[in-house]
Amino acid sequence: MANKLFDNLIEVEQKKRADDDGLVRFVAIFLLVFCLLFYARTQVYMLIDVVGDSMCPTLDSGDLLVANRKTDCKRGDIIVFSVGGEKNLIKRVIAVAGDTVWSENGMVYVSYKDGNGERYYQLSEDYLLTQGITYVEKTTVNDGCVFVLGDNRAISNDSRNFGQVKISTILGVVTNWSVAGKDTIFSRLYYLL
Repeated sequence: MANKLFDNLIEVEQKKRADDDGLVRFVAIFLLVFCLLFYARTQVYMLIDVVGDSMCPTLDSGDLLVANRKTDCKRGDIIVFSVGGEKNLIKRVIAVAGDTVWSENGMVYVSYKDGNGERYYQLSEDYLLTQGITYVEKTTVNDGCVFVLGDNRAISNDSRNFGQVKISTILGVVTNWSVAGKDTIFSRLYYLL
């Protein structure tokens, strides 16, 4: 009888240790996941709340987006940056260092040099078809800078007004999946994290 009681006490103690180990494992995993999400949100990604209509119809005021802090920008990317102490601005990169950008008959052109010499192309901007004429003075982009325009050219405050954007002022590049999923429940949930 004493042996049976002793065996029961051992079983109870082992079950209690297993429960305690499970709780410790759960807390450790929870803390690890929390720390990884916190790091990602503060060091790799930033959350952007679009304010204003300068990027319509691509982005609307109130859209929630994710920008990657660790990515270099290229032509066509949507970036978040600061200029002259203003709050974060969101615009599209039209030209990068060494490119020349200008407009003719309301269409925007970019020329660049590659291994085959100088090339140029007309921007394909379907979202601008109803906005009228875009005027861009011929500008060659300096080293360490980009030239940006808003998608809603009629009201956008962009490089036509404040000049080229220094790469050092770029806070992040808006991710394509963020733009594609801007109206999903997942973007709203990520915003709450």
